[in-house]
Amino acid sequence: MPHIRHLKNAPISEALLDIRVKARVGFGPADFGDLPAPLNAEYPKREEVKAMTMAFRVPASTPPEVKDLGLHGIFFRSDDKNFLTQFRTDGFTLNRLKPYTDWEDFFTRAQRLWEVYVEKAQPEFVTRLALRYINHVQLPSVIDDLRTYMQVPPLIPEGLPQAVNAFFWKVTIEDPDRGLSAHITQSLEPKDDNVTFLIDIDAFRSVDCGPRDPLVYETLSTLRGFKNQIFFSFLTEEAIGRFE
Repeated sequence: MPHIRHLKNAPISEALLDIRVKARVGFGPADFGDLPAPLNAEYPKREEVKAMTMAFRVPASTPPEVKDLGLHGIFFRSDDKNFLTQFRTDGFTLNRLKPYTDWEDFFTRAQRLWEVYVEKAQPEFVTRLALRYINHVQLPSVIDDLRTYMQVPPLIPEGLPQAVNAFFWKVTIEDPDRGLSAHITQSLEPKDDNVTFLIDIDAFRSVDCGPRDPLVYETLSTLRGFKNQIFFSFLTEEAIGRFE
């Protein structure tokens, strides 16, 4: 088992907590209004987001058909632009950009905002819970062996040159006993004088419960543990040690 622990300088570039819901009949984004005064002071920048569809026709010379779907949701941003709160008819999302602090701060903020979302939207039930963490790991520009940093580097058949300049790899794993799944994406890209290794972990679970059911927060905490297990399993201790 990997040694899972708090990393003082974790390479998290963005964290997302997402809760999808079945909206009640007749509810629309315009009904969200503004945040309560204390939260409005934390997230003062309000933005209305519209949705549209575009259909392309044959022949290609025919202009595409664009359909305006109207207001999609209300986004609230913090002054420092580190937090984005999404209130939509299909759910709620909290985005945290770097610098990421810790789970307690992120989760506490999400709980406060989710309670406001539930009060305003009164969704029928929750359908999906997810945590997504996007990590950008800076590596030396010259790497003799990717296995120094990655537990699952790209495998090149014997007889071919083994130097790797870039790669993209994605897999979806499942934990059937707990009903958990995760999309895991790895990529490697040269950048300036170093190399950026991306590991993107999107852990999720489908549910069917009320918006105030304890299962919501319990599942999010479980997903956090699942996400951590994946992160520490995919990196070597040599790589992890760079973020202590």
